[in-house]
Amino acid sequence: MSRKQAKRGVVEEEKKKKTNMLKDYSLTEKKAKKRKIEEVEEKGSNGSDGEDSNDEGEEEKMDDQGDSELESCKIEDVVVRPGIRGGASNKGSLLLFEDKIKFKLDETTSSTLDFDNIINVFCQHTPAESILYFSLKQPPQSSQSTNNNKKKKLNPNSKLSKKSQPPGMFFSKKIPKSKTTSPDFSSFLQSLQSQVANHSSLHFYNLLHTLKFPGFFSSQQRDIFISDSWILSWKSPILLISFSNLLLIFFERVLFEPRMRNFDMVLIVNSSEGIEVVKINCIEMEYHEKIKNRFDGQKNLNPKCKMIDGYDSLNWNRVVEGINDVDSIDWDQILNAQTNGNGSKNSKAAAATKSKSDKKTPLGGGVEKKEKE
Repeated sequence: MSRKQAKRGVVEEEKKKKTNMLKDYSLTEKKAKKRKIEEVEEKGSNGSDGEDSNDEGEEEKMDDQGDSELESCKIEDVVVRPGIRGGASNKGSLLLFEDKIKFKLDETTSSTLDFDNIINVFCQHTPAESILYFSLKQPPQSSQSTNNNKKKKLNPNSKLSKKSQPPGMFFSKKIPKSKTTSPDFSSFLQSLQSQVANHSSLHFYNLLHTLKFPGFFSSQQRDIFISDSWILSWKSPILLISFSNLLLIFFERVLFEPRMRNFDMVLIVNSSEGIEVVKINCIEMEYHEKIKNRFDGQKNLNPKCKMIDGYDSLNWNRVVEGINDVDSIDWDQILNAQTNGNGSKNSKAAAATKSKSDKKTPLGGGVEKKEKE
């Protein structure tokens, strides 16, 4: 036997030994895993883990029974925003119960809205879709069931940080062609209204008569709606302002001659987070009088709010700093102090003396352009 053949024989023997060792190791590992599984199953059948699994099973059965009881109060193919499993939106089913509303994405993932957590309910029908929006006290409870029947909590509103976007959930259902509403949405809405009536702390707003106009908010072009008592926009981040919280409505660049093509609307809002400045940009000039007339028709909701026509933009953060008491605001004094400090000719004219047409100015006041000297 040559040396090469001897070396080959040694190498082959070493390979065989290694393979046998690996096989033995894998077999022992499998046996150990089986033993662990058997031990867990034994503990589950005898110990407290079994009680927990039984409790979870009973909860799931109760949920299934509740779902089956209210099959008629259900909407299929509903889009929820923000998505409860991540992403901008998800599609699933919306179910109504006596004390809650449940959105089911699938058999494992759902989100629950308790009536005690709901502040306001908004409903609006557009030509393309029917909309439901729930403003909430706290973010909704969302969960995802795993393979071992344990529920993992999800937080769809974890990315919300802006003051202008309170906790809430937005649902929409596309309207079939040649129909004004979706049939299942209408029946669901009737049941929802009767349920809301049983909770005195809830308010239901059916936005039937709204003024719609395009504008820019949060660096996005979107449709803005003015209803009987709310200013809102459903595109994310959602804009939702009550008339009762308005302190000032200021229209920028509407007094220039000749008139400009668009203007900006500044809303000074007294919110739970403090005084906020909300600005809607690039509104077409044709909507100026329509918006003013809309606010004028609802001035009884907030007689202290003032509406002013102005020239160019102001430093609104500095304006807000001058407000100490929201119950006794002298807007003429505050705006005059602001415009006299920045030296702009047009800005000075924006805070001129009160308009002669104060009686016609919506929500109690206005500013008129100075006469040319």
